[in-house]
Amino acid sequence: HATQQEAFRRRKFFVYREDETRPSEQPASEIGYQLLAAFYRNRLAQELDIEFKAARYIATKEDQKIYAALDEQGKRDFLVKFWQGRDRAPETPRNEYREEYLGRVKYAQENFSGLRTGYETDMGRVLLLYAQPSEIERFPSSSEHRPYQVWIKIQYVKLIGFLNKLLSGIFKLLVILVVGALIIASPLPDEFGV
Repeated sequence: HATQQEAFRRRKFFVYREDETRPSEQPASEIGYQLLAAFYRNRLAQELDIEFKAARYIATKEDQKIYAALDEQGKRDFLVKFWQGRDRAPETPRNEYREEYLGRVKYAQENFSGLRTGYETDMGRVLLLYAQPSEIERFPSSSEHRPYQVWIKIQYVKLIGFLNKLLSGIFKLLVILVVGALIIASPLPDEFGV
């Protein structure tokens, strides 16, 4: 049993200062903004540039022009506003969209890097634009076809096919099937053969 003195020591307390706003009174979006600002505060320009380069698939041309013209502090401020503007749940202090997107960047880096950075490959770009597939079917090379992969059910996209044409481990975007509409990308399907 805890003594009365021990129980008293474990009790939480809060200090109230009239000139400060209590955290619970701040909107979650404001707390989220402050968290991101604190995160970017000590980041170097190179780190900021790497993150924005990975986010270029979701950035507008205007975003890219503005970012390119900014100094280091301007880039920090820009990234805070950039991610805040895309936050799908501003009622929470966390920016779930940013966390999910940068998690996919990390996955692309770890799984698709080679001659190019992981997020710059076709597979990395599709991953960043659409999200993780619910299923991946992998087909190794055979006497009848080159190795390829089919990603199934990514948001509204039914399937995406990638072909390893040069047997180099680099899979190129081949085909996208979107809700019944077939969109062919380079290379053409007849290049499946050996």
